Amino acid sequence: MLAGGSGARIGAGRNKVYLPLGERTVLGWSLHAFAAHPEIGTVVLVTRPEDAEQAGREVADLAPVEIVTGGATRQESEWCGLHLLADRIAAEAVDIVLIHDGARPLVSSALISAVLAAARADGGAVPGLLRDDLAAATPDGSGLPWPPGADALVAVQTPQGFRARPLLAAYDRAREEGFVGTDTASCVQRFTDLPVRWVPATSTTSRSLTRTTSRARNALCPSSPDETIGADGRPGTAQLPPALPVVVARRTGRPRLRARQPPTPPARR
Repeated sequence: MLAGGSGARIGAGRNKVYLPLGERTVLGWSLHAFAAHPEIGTVVLVTRPEDAEQAGREVADLAPVEIVTGGATRQESEWCGLHLLADRIAAEAVDIVLIHDGARPLVSSALISAVLAAARADGGAVPGLLRDDLAAATPDGSGLPWPPGADALVAVQTPQGFRARPLLAAYDRAREEGFVGTDTASCVQRFTDLPVRWVPATSTTSRSLTRTTSRARNALCPSSPDETIGADGRPGTAQLPPALPVVVARRTGRPRLRARQPPTPPARR
């Protein structure tokens, strides 16, 4: 579980994973989702040195959670977390490792199970959403095929899961060679021959803590967890604000990006 963000992009002035979201923090929901999952043996929380005290409070009532200090980059932090498990991986006490972004608090128990199953079956698995609002440009940048195919692009999310031994070996090689990937899957694909399978995700697992939506979500989350997010991380009955997808509109024969406005809520009587 990666928890090394600074919150700079949302103007929080502190690590965004410790922002309140209902009765827990953002990180608290993520940790509980994994700690409560019946197929998860150990949860490793990778944090910054300056967050050590708060990280300790977050895991106080979660017995299977271990804490390790991360590195200067996301990949270094992943490496630190993996090496806390290195002896257990070598002893085959850990067969699959899932790496999750602590800033994605709405991860569901069902998605965790799906990624675990796919990683055990195929070697690697990443959850993602099909994107119909993006198109792949030609390699030379001269063309933009439109419309994109229904399965053309996938927005990758977390948790990303892989067989533990090749994952650790891939990160050791990346460290030796100075390779820095865009995410866990890119490092695995660079240094192993493991197939990486796509697992369908939902929009609730998107990391959508922006300056405005974080405030809206806090306002819409009452103190009762069964009205917001369940103990396993699944969304409950609270209606979160709709996302603002970017769509491509045609104008004078050229594609133009614009934001689709959310629907106007009905007036209350």
